[in-house]
Amino acid sequence: MAGGTTGGPGEETDCRLLSRLMRVLAHIHTFNDADIIDRTIAAVLLQTRPVNGILVVDNASADGTLERPSLKHATVVRHPENLGTSGAVASGFRFALERDYDWIWILDADSLVRPDALEKLLELDNSSSRDLQSKVAFLACLARNQRDDQPYHGAAFTRYGLAVVRPRPREPHYPCQITIWSGCLYRLSAVRRVGLPDPNYVLDWGEFE
Repeated sequence: MAGGTTGGPGEETDCRLLSRLMRVLAHIHTFNDADIIDRTIAAVLLQTRPVNGILVVDNASADGTLERPSLKHATVVRHPENLGTSGAVASGFRFALERDYDWIWILDADSLVRPDALEKLLELDNSSSRDLQSKVAFLACLARNQRDDQPYHGAAFTRYGLAVVRPRPREPHYPCQITIWSGCLYRLSAVRRVGLPDPNYVLDWGEFE
């Protein structure tokens, strides 16, 4: 997304204060992820801008995922059956809305985020105009394949259909309408207006819906 600019030092201080006051829930959905969930939660705990809560939504894991030591740092919602990513995200959104969080940060169990990821996302939002903020439903980390470091860019609707965005070299951020769930920071006031994702998508195209 394209952000605005900040004003003087006083305005910058106000933005930082507002960022700290915003309540952010980190959401991690799991299904038989006992071998990786500890590192994912550890990455969230290392954020330079701490989250205000961690929620693990478990899709009926049977491998001891919920017995891992890192789960002591999280609240757990356990589904009796596998509802897929869309069902898990819907549960996470509902949990966050019921508890009046401002943002929800969605992460797959195999995602690793850099320590300053959340801080940078919130700084981008705070540097934007109020008008732009009212039009932006999510901010997203640039996802990269852990095997080859290739980026997964977002997509946008064009007159010719859906197209992957090709940002200019070293462009710090760009607008898009669609990207993967993981790494997305959703503004919950927008979720209230739009509604929850359809669990029937399960694993397919839930983000696009």
